[in-house]
Amino acid sequence: MYRIIFICLACLTLTTQSFSQRSHGIDTLLTPYDSATRFGLNDLFAVVTANHPVARQASLLSESARQELRLARGSFDPKVQMQYLVKQNEGVEYYRIVNGGVKIPTRIAIDPSIGVEQNRGAYLNPERYIGAPTDYTQFYAGVSMPVGRGLFIDERRAMLNQAALMKGLNEAEQVKIVNKLLLEAAKEYWNWFYATANYQLIRKNRQIAQDIMSRIKTSYTYGEVSLVDTVQASITVQQRTVDLLEAKVNLDNARLAVSTYLWDSAGYPMELRESHIPVYEPEEAAWLNPDRVSELRDNALNNHPEIRKISIKIKQLEIDRKLATEFLKPEINLSYYFLNKPFDYSGLNNDRWGDNYKFGVDFSMPVFLRKERSKLALTKLKIANSTYQRSDAQRSIRVEIDQAYNRLVTLRQIITSQQLMVDSYNRIVNAELLNLAEGESDLFKINVQLEKLLQSQSKLLKQLAELEKEKVYFLWASGVTNLDI
Repeated sequence: MYRIIFICLACLTLTTQSFSQRSHGIDTLLTPYDSATRFGLNDLFAVVTANHPVARQASLLSESARQELRLARGSFDPKVQMQYLVKQNEGVEYYRIVNGGVKIPTRIAIDPSIGVEQNRGAYLNPERYIGAPTDYTQFYAGVSMPVGRGLFIDERRAMLNQAALMKGLNEAEQVKIVNKLLLEAAKEYWNWFYATANYQLIRKNRQIAQDIMSRIKTSYTYGEVSLVDTVQASITVQQRTVDLLEAKVNLDNARLAVSTYLWDSAGYPMELRESHIPVYEPEEAAWLNPDRVSELRDNALNNHPEIRKISIKIKQLEIDRKLATEFLKPEINLSYYFLNKPFDYSGLNNDRWGDNYKFGVDFSMPVFLRKERSKLALTKLKIANSTYQRSDAQRSIRVEIDQAYNRLVTLRQIITSQQLMVDSYNRIVNAELLNLAEGESDLFKINVQLEKLLQSQSKLLKQLAELEKEKVYFLWASGVTNLDI
């Protein structure tokens, strides 16, 4: 009888030994059937970034930035202007005024314009009078420009510069949103990995427990073992069955949790099938390389999405500061238009600019400049506040990266110790089996050790999942785009 039990338990020991070797034996647990479909973390990331509603929503930020820039550029679009005024009273035409032209805003504070006007009438304002020999028509062309406030920057150019920075701001926000989404998806993925591997581990242990119970019942029929041994074997099967049911519901829920991140290109939700299994392909060397960690840390201090957002906001505030400084200057606008009279193209070269022109100067300036000086002071305070915020964020990100790296190193050490623990329990089980073969042990003692071995294996699987989660978190803390190392 003991020989039969020894053979059964030896099969269990070989199974647990194979689990503790060959990259922790995860492959043997994740390929329970030939029809299994491998679904890796990169596969999940590809589907999430391409089709998830939140990722698609984040992609709208880029289009929003392009439209903001287009809106700002619209302030520099040429403008066609037309004015037509007529007054007729008791058969008398008081005036008929026609004025059409094109105004062309530029980015150098000079706005040229050209046009034609035709004015006539019995009671026309003398300012608008044009001689009858020219059919009351004249051509004009000229420019207007500020020489005080608005010479170096104005609202239009400030808006354009702000919109150009908005593109980088929205891109950083998009990376931040997608990275957070991928982090949450990765956590659920590795929960699914643990649930899958743990379920298969318990399933194999229950199968072996059932085999042992069957053989012990056979031995009891022939009077080789006592009734207590059959009860003990039955309890073990019952315990493994309960464990398996719990593992199965955890696996189903974990698979559903991952499925919440799966959407097809048409915007319909998808679900993982039971035939899908996670992929475990650890690469330890790159994660524990201090030079690589230092490189990611230094890069994060400038290119982390949160740092990029704050830096761009500071640049936008600098534009506001320049504009506020500009408003401290007096407003002085000059305009000059030369007039072609009479209106014909051959006469354009004969006119002298000094004889036919319109010239104007506009001047205004607040006496105390309290509004302008307050605006400038508030903008400077916002810049200082954002600068402090960036310094604090850089420090927090650096600490977060170092903490994540420390957890990675520590988890790796814990896994090594846990692996040694699994190996030790294997040796204890083997020793108990030898004692059983010599009649110095019993099924109860072996079941106790097997339970500890199963718990240590399950804990090892959980630690491996936590290590993979920590790797993804490390990339997220470093601000790596799409969490791709």
